[in-house]
Amino acid sequence: MQRKELVATGNEWLKAVQLHLKAQENFAHLVSELGLEERDGVLKCTGRLANLDLEINAQKPIILPRDHPYMANVIDEFHENVLHSNVRATLVEMRTRFWDLNGGQSVKKVLLHSHIRSMQKTRK
Repeated sequence: MQRKELVATGNEWLKAVQLHLKAQENFAHLVSELGLEERDGVLKCTGRLANLDLEINAQKPIILPRDHPYMANVIDEFHENVLHSNVRATLVEMRTRFWDLNGGQSVKKVLLHSHIRSMQKTRK
């Protein structure tokens, strides 16, 4: 697979996940509060972060719904990227590309469940 195909496939996953976000009752409020805009079918935040001196992905992060299983996969991936460091490091790394409405709470929840699962595996 070429890079272009991988990006297109990733965008299709993101579009599917964001359908849950668009179905929420408070979606119109989120659009105005976070300055959401759609690029290539993917919702991105364009609020005050755009004024900071950051990479373009960090300035306009992709918004994800907080309780979607895809979000847990994203958190796990970034937790591995920071070598299983703490919640804050995982959240900072994740926010270079994605925005989660619950922020640290979602990261804490996923990491706690991951820790519990790993402890259960070692006991068997």
